[in-house]
Amino acid sequence: MPPKKNETLDRWRRLLPPLEAHAGELPHLESLRGKLKGTLERAEEIIQRQAALEAERQELTREFGGLRDQADRTAALLRTGISEHYGPDSERLAAFGMQPFRGRKRKAAPENGSGEA
Repeated sequence: MPPKKNETLDRWRRLLPPLEAHAGELPHLESLRGKLKGTLERAEEIIQRQAALEAERQELTREFGGLRDQADRTAALLRTGISEHYGPDSERLAAFGMQPFRGRKRKAAPENGSGEA
C-alpha cells in the first residue's frame, strides 16, 4: 500500500532542514535539494487546490440536489396538468413519456381446489 500524501510530504519536509544545515559538506547534492524543495512546494499547492475543489464539489452537489428536487416537483405538476388536459386515458400522453390509463388487468379467477367440475 503506498504511503499517504501527508506522510510522504512530511518525509520530504524532514529531509530538507538537515540538507540545508549541511550544505557545505554536501555541495554535490545542492541541485537535488533545490529540486526536492520545488517539488514539495508544488505538491503543497496541489493539495491546497484539491481541498478547494473538494469544497466546491460538495457545494455544487448540494446545489444540484436542490435543483433536482425543484425540477422533480415542477415536472410532477406538468405531468398532472398534461393528464388533466388530455385525460388520463388519452393515448396523447405517450408523446410526453407518460403511460395512458388502459384499465386494470383482471386477476385470473382462482381455481376451485375441491375437484368439482
